[in-house]
Amino acid sequence: MPKIWPPIAFPINGCRVNKSVSKYYNGSDRELAQRYIRDIADIGTKEYYEAALAHRYGLYPEIPRIAAFESFKDKDVLEIGVGQGADHFMFAKGGASLSGIDLTEKHCRMTRQFLDAFGLHSNVLNGSACNLPFPSASFDHVYSCGVLLLVQDIEKALSEIYRVLRPGGTVTLMLYNKRSLHYLVKTRLYYGWMLGEDKAIGRQAVNDWYTDGPGYVRVYHYAPRDLKWIYKGFCDIAYQTSCLTPEQMPEVGLPLDNKASRWLERRFGFFLWGTARKP
Repeated sequence: MPKIWPPIAFPINGCRVNKSVSKYYNGSDRELAQRYIRDIADIGTKEYYEAALAHRYGLYPEIPRIAAFESFKDKDVLEIGVGQGADHFMFAKGGASLSGIDLTEKHCRMTRQFLDAFGLHSNVLNGSACNLPFPSASFDHVYSCGVLLLVQDIEKALSEIYRVLRPGGTVTLMLYNKRSLHYLVKTRLYYGWMLGEDKAIGRQAVNDWYTDGPGYVRVYHYAPRDLKWIYKGFCDIAYQTSCLTPEQMPEVGLPLDNKASRWLERRFGFFLWGTARKP
């Protein structure tokens, strides 16, 4: 069973997060997995959650390998940004003593329901990544996938991660890669310049909309070298990239040679995975 921490007062807006982030996720009933599997089963059933897992790890088969869910059995693990609960479920299934936090109460509720459907448990709280409601040195591992790229004050969030980790504890983050083919070729070259979208809607809107979809909220992109300042105070900093699909290379597509495609993905993938350890 996960530890139930005593309540700690904290401001929900501890991070400078665009207000549209919270509004988007709180107000949408069709975001993420619901868009793709709504016709398979009713939300809340095991069949729905199993379909959600198959969809997520079918699209992103590298996540279980990189996240190494089963390697944290009996370890105290915190996930920042639980979303609809898929990765959180995987940690719980692997035997972690689990806690989670999310900016939106809706996602907290959805994640609790996900785990409840399988008889699993986690201490999931509504709160801010920049003011974590947990005592210092509480966790052996912190994980966050595609969440801190929404946070302007990422250094503040990392200082909080550092605080709640025990000495020797580890962290795994997924951010958007500014050196990816998705960003350089699809977003900047194709949409921004060739199709003239920079002039039509503005460079920032192009970056945001052609990252996660038209009308989407503000996101931030990072290059591998940025991990040095993001992980300030940490050691054993390492990275890898993943996620490369044909549509990230407009008018060209991926090489037919799988070896060439894998080579490109490992160097210019859309997802930038950074790992580090607290000394």
